[in-house]
Amino acid sequence: VNTSSHHATSNSKTYFDSKRLPFYLNAKREKEDNNPLNSFHSSQGSSNGEADAAAGSVLQRVSSFNLFPTNQASRSQVVEEEDPRKTLEKHPPKILPTWRLKDRMKTVGVGLVMALNVGTDPPDITKPHPCAKLQCWMDPCSISRAKAKEKIGERLEAQYAKWQQQRAAKPLKYRRALDPTVEDVRALCLGLRRQARNERILLHYNGHGVPRPTANGEIWVFDRNHTQYIPLSITDLRQWMGKPSIVVLDCSSAGILMPFLTAP
Repeated sequence: VNTSSHHATSNSKTYFDSKRLPFYLNAKREKEDNNPLNSFHSSQGSSNGEADAAAGSVLQRVSSFNLFPTNQASRSQVVEEEDPRKTLEKHPPKILPTWRLKDRMKTVGVGLVMALNVGTDPPDITKPHPCAKLQCWMDPCSISRAKAKEKIGERLEAQYAKWQQQRAAKPLKYRRALDPTVEDVRALCLGLRRQARNERILLHYNGHGVPRPTANGEIWVFDRNHTQYIPLSITDLRQWMGKPSIVVLDCSSAGILMPFLTAP
């Protein structure tokens, strides 16, 4: 009996500390210590006291044992990792476009360069029959050549004006160059930039009456007599327009000019 009592007492001292007991067990223990009946039970014999000591030791072990891991590392091992694709769907990364301007800017001038040459097809294009004929929703062959290019220019200008009527505080300044020469395009671009100063201008080029752009970054216009096609470098066009500016290319194979428009 003395040996078991010694082991119970040594175990309680070796593995457990009374300070680690929950508050309700400490309160219960203090209450029992102050109870006068405990002295009566302790006088009944050493066997009861040894049993109580053993029971208290077991109770201390059970109360100090934690059923659930409190360490964050242990908890992370239990939870399965979430699929990265689902994580991206729930929390997609914020991608900010680099082409947007930091400051709000408005377009103050529009230049329309119409290389139509109504009634004469370009030499590098063979049109099937039937084929698309409308320019700005009108048939250029329905009226004379001189009136057709004027009417198409007016309709295109009206379309831009309708698009900008609620955006611009004042009417935009339009300039038209119908079947132009290189000097006509140069004067149009320089005039728009001079009026716009540091604001943005837009140039719309319609090249459905001239050959396709070249691999050297050239579009086509006319000579003074409208008997020959004259190349116009995109590099010169960008220099005349200045910055900021927008270029609309309404012609065949316009994508071949992108490297020359995006070059620094």
